[in-house]
Amino acid sequence: MELAEQLTLMEIFEEHAAYKRRMARALEEENERVFEEHRQQKQHQEEEEKKFFDDLMEASDRQIATFRNQLEDYDTGVVHALMDNEHALDDARKRREELESSAFRLPDGRMVFKTEDGKRVFDQRGAELSLDTVDPHAIPDSRPQWETFKAAKENEQKLQQEREKLLQFQKKVDDARAAVDKPGITAKQLDELDADLKRNMPEAVRQKLSGNAPAPNSAEFQVPGTAQTTRVPDTLRVPGP
Repeated sequence: MELAEQLTLMEIFEEHAAYKRRMARALEEENERVFEEHRQQKQHQEEEEKKFFDDLMEASDRQIATFRNQLEDYDTGVVHALMDNEHALDDARKRREELESSAFRLPDGRMVFKTEDGKRVFDQRGAELSLDTVDPHAIPDSRPQWETFKAAKENEQKLQQEREKLLQFQKKVDDARAAVDKPGITAKQLDELDADLKRNMPEAVRQKLSGNAPAPNSAEFQVPGTAQTTRVPDTLRVPGP
């Protein structure tokens, strides 16, 4: 056999061997891919089954007791936040009323406020008045200015909105307590209640729970775990239907 023919046969053999190796490796990779796919599917199925049964599992007495203690802490935070808000709201309301009582009034009784630059005039509702209605120079500089009155109104409104959020959160706490008192509550339901409360917790309550709450002034607002547990006073609760 010619040398050239021998070389050609060797090249063909080597190419065939290389092809067989590539095919074997491709088959091995495919088998590994299929095996891994089946393993992941089985793991996912097992996790789904576990999750399904976990969701049906009733909460333990310890879990329920822990959550109830947490609700007591939330009650404490709501009480302190509502008390602070009530005091601040009273002060803000008095401040706004003081400004209104010393405001300049038009003949029709409307309260008006000149801006700090003395160029514009607004009534108590925030409507700008024309020069035909009132000349800014007719309003003494000693009367409350628009910027001061506007800030006082906005502060009062902010505190009122905070109070509404606190009362809404307080109702959520009460609803969560009622849900826990029902038999058969699951651990998943406890987690959902806990997550909902944390998600909707007003910043004022969050600050109280972080350790910024002032010391209670009386035994009526003692921290849970002492002789008396905190309950939101009826005067601070959302009225029932």
